[in-house]
Amino acid sequence: MTRSAQDEPAAVVQGFDPTVAWTHLAEAAFALQVPEEEGGIPWIATNTDWTIPRSRGVAPGNGTLVSAVHTAIGRLATVAGKPEVPIFTEAVARFDAQHPLFLGDRLDTDILGACRAGIDSALVLTGIDRPKHVLAAPQGSRPTYILSDLRELHEPYPQVKRKGAVTSVNGAAVRVEGAEIEVLSEGSRQIDLLRAGRRRSGRAAWPSMPSAFPRSSTRTPSTVPDADARSRVIFVHTASSDRTYARGRVAIV
Repeated sequence: MTRSAQDEPAAVVQGFDPTVAWTHLAEAAFALQVPEEEGGIPWIATNTDWTIPRSRGVAPGNGTLVSAVHTAIGRLATVAGKPEVPIFTEAVARFDAQHPLFLGDRLDTDILGACRAGIDSALVLTGIDRPKHVLAAPQGSRPTYILSDLRELHEPYPQVKRKGAVTSVNGAAVRVEGAEIEVLSEGSRQIDLLRAGRRRSGRAAWPSMPSAFPRSSTRTPSTVPDADARSRVIFVHTASSDRTYARGRVAIV
């Protein structure tokens, strides 16, 4: 492994590191001057998240750094991670998961990738995307579930009721007419209002959230669950500190 184009590397693999500097991006650009179809070396990006939440706010993510190299050399990287399907199918295969659930905080990579892979997903609102993004999400980037934070994994997912043009979740209710959502009742929790609005603007039905896992069953990410847990694996990708509340048998991908 090398960090210099002068060592004639066989490929460039670009992942996120908060210490990446201009010199690193420049060396990648120097090594990738020749397009791959003209005999140049492969360029692999681990993911294309444009931003990443940090303790002091939102900062540029790996996608921003990949874009900087792209701007310099005029070629595109092959993305090995989110939102491409192979990383999701590999995670499911490694855990032999029958009913996996993918958690993330981004619609354009986490949820999009899960949808492409045919995996149920839950968007956690402690990261990048906010309620307005959920309501505007296009088909193919819509989460199966919406959570305020990971503690809600321990709560039963509320039933969504529909009567005519009105959809309600607990005490929250909305009516949708065309592209407009009318709030009839805010309810006691904002998350339920979002779930009702999302339900009216998205899929036809909400499946039931799996029952909560006992916290005592937590395993390290590298451990394959035993047979009785294979239908309960949850794959998590969120930069939130709420990760400590995740239900047992979690794979960080």
